[in-house]
Amino acid sequence: MPDTEDTWPEPLYSVGPAKHLHAIGVVSASFNAFEESMFHLFAFHLGRAKLPDELIKLTYFQYDDARRLKAIRAVFDEYESEPVVIERVSELIEYFDWASDARNKLLHAQPYPSPYAKMSGRLHLAKRASKRDPTLLYISPDLATLRDVADKINWGKIACAGVVIYLRYGRESKPWSLSPYTLPGTLARPEALELEPLPYNSPTP
Repeated sequence: MPDTEDTWPEPLYSVGPAKHLHAIGVVSASFNAFEESMFHLFAFHLGRAKLPDELIKLTYFQYDDARRLKAIRAVFDEYESEPVVIERVSELIEYFDWASDARNKLLHAQPYPSPYAKMSGRLHLAKRASKRDPTLLYISPDLATLRDVADKINWGKIACAGVVIYLRYGRESKPWSLSPYTLPGTLARPEALELEPLPYNSPTP
């Protein structure tokens, strides 16, 4: 039976409100599934072209995120003939780029002590500007923002899976299917999470 009074890691130490950290976990899990689905998008046409699975994997996974997205775009520019599919894949690439940026800003950050931690309803995070720039930048999302990011990443995952399913089955005769497979609707890139140069300052009551 679950321990409903479990307060770990408090009171030994605090890394932020439990519900906010739960939302961060959902962001991570949803992004990982989205990332896997993007690989299947990359692999679809190459598999149809009879490239060996091992070569497809070696090609894709040696790239960083930016080069993977360029590789997906290049594959669909070369092999895809349906304009609406090319458009949807292009939107997915932009959407995944947003998801990767949001995920990295949240998961590569660390909690920092804030005098407003208890009363602000926010998770206070600090992150280095880049791998080569140790300057700390700050972000203090509330719970609604974190859940919105997780929901949007999850929708990207679903949309990507929908495109893959359409590619595999949507253009073939399916007498056994009760309804046709169709492409997901248009995807708009969400607004980026912004890092701030200074820590969160609670508004004056």
